[in-house]
Amino acid sequence: MMRKVLLFVSVLMVFGCASRKDLLKVRKDWPDWAKRKPMVEGYYTGVGFGRKSANVEQYKKAARQYALNNLAEEISVTVSGESVLRTVEVNFDIDEYYSYQVITSSQEVLEGYELVDSYDGEEYYMEYYRLSKSLHRKLQEEKFRKAMDKAVSEYEKAVIFSRSKEYGDALSSLIKALDELHAFLHEPLKTTIEGKEVYLANFLVTELQTFLDDIVITPASKKIEAIRGYPLSENQLLFSVTDRKGYPIPSLPVSAGFSAQSVIDDKSNSNAKGMVSFRIDKVKSRSTSGKFYASLDIGDLLRSSTKDLTLRKIIWNMRIPTTSMNVLIREPVFYVASEEKNLGKPLGQDMLKQAFLAELLSKGNTATSIRGDADFLVNIEANTKKRSPQRALLDYSLVIKDRDGKVKFQKYSNDIEGEGANLQEAVKDAYRESAEEIRLKVFAEVEYDLL
Repeated sequence: MMRKVLLFVSVLMVFGCASRKDLLKVRKDWPDWAKRKPMVEGYYTGVGFGRKSANVEQYKKAARQYALNNLAEEISVTVSGESVLRTVEVNFDIDEYYSYQVITSSQEVLEGYELVDSYDGEEYYMEYYRLSKSLHRKLQEEKFRKAMDKAVSEYEKAVIFSRSKEYGDALSSLIKALDELHAFLHEPLKTTIEGKEVYLANFLVTELQTFLDDIVITPASKKIEAIRGYPLSENQLLFSVTDRKGYPIPSLPVSAGFSAQSVIDDKSNSNAKGMVSFRIDKVKSRSTSGKFYASLDIGDLLRSSTKDLTLRKIIWNMRIPTTSMNVLIREPVFYVASEEKNLGKPLGQDMLKQAFLAELLSKGNTATSIRGDADFLVNIEANTKKRSPQRALLDYSLVIKDRDGKVKFQKYSNDIEGEGANLQEAVKDAYRESAEEIRLKVFAEVEYDLL
């Protein structure tokens, strides 16, 4: 009954907004198989419609596609209790999800169907197809045997790769073996491997998990310190990839993540010594701590080994080798020095230094009077020049370096004008203008570029 309703709904969709009365009038001239979908013993059947247009090939193709889709919906999928879908621990909706995938894919690979009849009406073209259930079963059994043979062949490759410690290739071959069976995961898939009777897909999933469990990713340090505004280097974010006996595993894809902020280059492969490292160019997080994770990049292996969504869903739910290190994040310490002059002579005040320090401390940062304790060294230089008896111009530079002397920020400002009753007052006004610029504009640039 449901299929008849669906068929009637599909007809309405093809006919657009035609009224029920118009539809009944048009249906009068249809053949019986178009009015009521045939139910033929021993056959799957499908009926499709295409609205006629100048493009004959297009509407005939549409009718054929509708009919084959309608036929494919009759091919039900029964999930065996011994199948991998019932024995692996995945989300409860996996059976229904897989069944939908099988029906969808079967519409694309149907074989053995035959055109029973067609109807070329005034406005609509229709086709009626059928597929022998016994023929379909025979064709499926042939595909089943070929898929089993290919899966066993891929498994044998995985065994060879594992003996030579080529874990990446072994894992890829195991996934490819499962991929060969993706259309039959609902079946028990009983066969013999190395003299033992097994359910092949279940066996391959178990082997895959065994391989995954044998991979150990270990951080070089359990805890590291990060400074906001500084990078986290490859030497800090260093991990070893080995088997459980400590044998290094090269060429294995590893992905990384950091709970405190995103990681730009988050994928890398272990080298010949089984080492893999990552880098964060600048720690920006204001958190006091975070966890840096490293995991086997199972997504990379899946992308290169299978396109089947059900398999990907199953494998993503497996135990994936992963580890983490604790990262303690502290605020940087600043040392601020200045040389502030008037007409080439010491000003006797450090107005720009005090302006920078005031803004720095107000934002929760730390300053020190001991140069060797600082993470960032701030140096401000300023000088004035006379423009007129009541006007002065000020030039200043603000340069910030890290502990290694590398310039991390620099700002140059020229000809900031000050006015006053005399030159001395004009100089003070120019310094006040410059201090205001540092507080309101320059420090924001420092935060953006440096921190």
